[in-house]
Amino acid sequence: MALAAMLIATQAAAVPAGNFPLGDWYMEKHGKAFSLYSVDRIYANGAWVSEFLECFAGKSRTHVESGTWVYKDSHLTLTTSLIGGVYKVRVEHYDILSHDQYRFAATTVGNDKFWFTPSQSFTETRVSHSSKLPGCDPVS
Repeated sequence: MALAAMLIATQAAAVPAGNFPLGDWYMEKHGKAFSLYSVDRIYANGAWVSEFLECFAGKSRTHVESGTWVYKDSHLTLTTSLIGGVYKVRVEHYDILSHDQYRFAATTVGNDKFWFTPSQSFTETRVSHSSKLPGCDPVS
């Protein structure tokens, strides 16, 4: 949690909420045997890049995903085109529950990822563009 506080303290200059979802966002999720961290960078040209760190069974794995995004009527659609440098198309849907210039809350809509199930909620916090992923903490 100290990392989350550090990331919040190093937030980028405020971006008006009307420019949602532009900017850099941090998310972490902890399960019984894993932790997942991401830094998501969403650009005005419709592109996005996400850096992921997955920690499980004493091991870690990082990868980068990228693609395009569309935000309309409180619904964010991400179309992934590259996962770890390999061409793979995947479309993900998120309902945005709330947002402001510092954080947003969302819920998944029918996504097929092992760390998110349909209708699972999460929150992302705005961070500076220089923010990096943390290291893996021991998972009990």
